[in-house]
Amino acid sequence: MPLRWHQTFAKALCLGIALMLLGCGVSSNQSGGGNSFPPIPKKTPNPSFPARGCSDAQPPADLGTPAVVLVPASQPVAATVQAGAVIQIHFSPNYRWSAEELGGLTLIDPAGYFDAAHNACVWNLRANATGMHQLQFTGDPVATGTMTTTSRSLIVGFAITVTA
Repeated sequence: MPLRWHQTFAKALCLGIALMLLGCGVSSNQSGGGNSFPPIPKKTPNPSFPARGCSDAQPPADLGTPAVVLVPASQPVAATVQAGAVIQIHFSPNYRWSAEELGGLTLIDPAGYFDAAHNACVWNLRANATGMHQLQFTGDPVATGTMTTTSRSLIVGFAITVTA
């Protein structure tokens, strides 16, 4: 008799464990049933932004030739120009750029247009006030196509001296 009791208890214990395991998982009304992993979102391009960080605006027609063309480097870039001169900056089109500090320089619109010949976002500034001016720009990475980027934002500085 004791053997029968042990067999019954073992069968009941196994049945209880099996029922508990069947009840595990996330309840769901979707076809995935008890799948505990969230669905993977599909990445699609955002149609409100171009695939690059530049605007599609056309360059100003009456700009003239810039006195200096600057390209960001790992160290702040310095330049000296005369008052009234145009300073042109070429940024990577893989970032959406914004001006944080322009010193005594005036932005010439449109700011950050795409120049296909140089594959760059171009910013033009006019040197109005004499003296030393610190410029600072921030570039936020742009996701291209259906891929997102793991790049970090960039901060770029320029030191411009304007003489009379």
